[in-house]
Amino acid sequence: MPNYLKFGKRIIEGLELPETGKRATYHDTLQEGLSLRVTHTGAKTFIVRCRIEGTPEYKTLGKFPSLTVENARKAAQTFLSRVARGENPAQERREKKAELTLDEAFTVFMDEHVHAKRAASTAREYQRIYDTRITQLGGKKIGSLRYPDVKALHSRIGRNNGHYIANRVVSLLRSLYGWLLKERRYSGENPAWGIEPFKETPRDRFLTPEELPRFFNSLAAEQNQDIRDYVLLSLLTGARRQNVLAMAWAELDLSRKVWRIPMTKNQEPVTVPLIPAAMEILNARKEKSECEWVFGGNSKSGHMTDPKHGWERILARAGIEGLRIHDLRRSMGSWQAINQTSLVVIAKSLGQKSTQAAAIYSRLSLDPVRESMEQAARSMWAFQNTSEDSSVTPIKKNKGQQ
Repeated sequence: MPNYLKFGKRIIEGLELPETGKRATYHDTLQEGLSLRVTHTGAKTFIVRCRIEGTPEYKTLGKFPSLTVENARKAAQTFLSRVARGENPAQERREKKAELTLDEAFTVFMDEHVHAKRAASTAREYQRIYDTRITQLGGKKIGSLRYPDVKALHSRIGRNNGHYIANRVVSLLRSLYGWLLKERRYSGENPAWGIEPFKETPRDRFLTPEELPRFFNSLAAEQNQDIRDYVLLSLLTGARRQNVLAMAWAELDLSRKVWRIPMTKNQEPVTVPLIPAAMEILNARKEKSECEWVFGGNSKSGHMTDPKHGWERILARAGIEGLRIHDLRRSMGSWQAINQTSLVVIAKSLGQKSTQAAAIYSRLSLDPVRESMEQAARSMWAFQNTSEDSSVTPIKKNKGQQ
C-alpha cells in the first residue's frame, strides 16, 4: 500500500531506510502528485506525478534537504498547472534530452547541406572557422545557445582577433541555425539573428611598384618549383587561392588557352583566359605531370593544400610585409585598373558578380579580358630585374606592340 504522509522536515529526516537494493516511495497528503523516493543509501528525492493524455508521467524536482518541502510543493504545483493548460513538460524534457548538440548540428549541416550544395573552398572555410572559433561551444545543446551568448562571442572575438573573423563567426552561426529551422531540425530562435556586424575596412593591399622588383627577385630565388609556379599562376590568372590549388588538367583547354573553373565561391563556373606567361608555366608542367592535378600533392585531396611556408619565405626574402596570397588576385585587378581597364572587364576577369553588369557579362567576349590581363602583367613585369639567370617567366610583348 502507498505510504501517505504530511511531508515535513522532521518527518522526512526520521524516515527509515529501505533494505539494500530497494527503494521506498512516500506521497504528500497536502500537495497532489508530490512524492518522495528514498533509497537504501539515504538519498531522498522529490518527484511530481500525473497522467498526460492517459500516460503516467513524472518529473524529478530535486533532492531533500537542498530542496525544502515548501519549495517542492510549489514546484509540483507549477508543473501540474502547466499540464492543466494543455502543456506536456515531460515531452518537452524528452525532446530537450534528444536535442542535437552544436557539434552534432554542425556535422549534419556540413554533410547534408554545405558539402552537397556549396563550393569545396566554402566548406573548408566553414570548417576552419568552426574549429578555431566555435568548437568550444560544441557540447552545448543547440537550444541552450541564446542571443546574448552569440553577441558576447562576437564581441570577444572582435576585440581579440579582429572584426572580420568575428563577423564571419556570426554569419556561420546564422546560416547554421537558419538551415536547422528550415529543415525542421530545430524549433527555437536563431540566436545569431539581429547581431549588428562590426564595420570592416575593405582590404586594398596589392603589389606596389616599389615592391614588385623585390618580389620578382625573391620569387626567382625560390627553390621549390611548385611554390614558384603556384604564386605566378595565382598572379597571372587572378583566380582565388583554393581554385589555383585545385586546378585540374581536365579544366584546362590549352589549345584555346582558357581555364574553366567548374565551381567558384559565387556558386558559378568561371572561364579564365590564359595569357602567354601562364601558358608557358602550364605547358612546362604538363610535360612532367603524372597526375590529374596541376599541383599534385600528398594530401587527402591529391593536390597541394597549404603553400603557407613557401609564401612566407618569398615575402621574407623580399622584405615585404602584410601581403597575403589573396592579394595577388587583387594585384591583377589593381594593375588592370592602373592601365585604365573598365570595371566591367576587371570584374569579368576576376569572375566577380555584379547585378548591373550581369547582362553585359553574358555577352562579353574574352578578347578584351585577355588583352587587359596581358597588359596588366606586362606593366608588373616591367619592374622585374630580367637577368639571364632569372627563373621567373618574363612577360613578352606581342608582335606589333610597343
